[in-house]
Amino acid sequence: MKYIHYIAAEMYGYSYGRYADKLEIRHIRFTKIMPNTIRTMQKQKKKIGIIPDWHPN
Repeated sequence: MKYIHYIAAEMYGYSYGRYADKLEIRHIRFTKIMPNTIRTMQKQKKKIGIIPDWHPN
């Protein structure tokens, strides 16, 4: 799993194992929708000057 998937699992309350299982079957919610939501949140937080503690930079 990529970093963004771990963050999505945390945000949506899934265990890493369960989230990884969904990635294996290529469920669109877990491969595209949830990670894109996290990316959007990260961009918005950077835009207004708030960088969360879990940000890799």
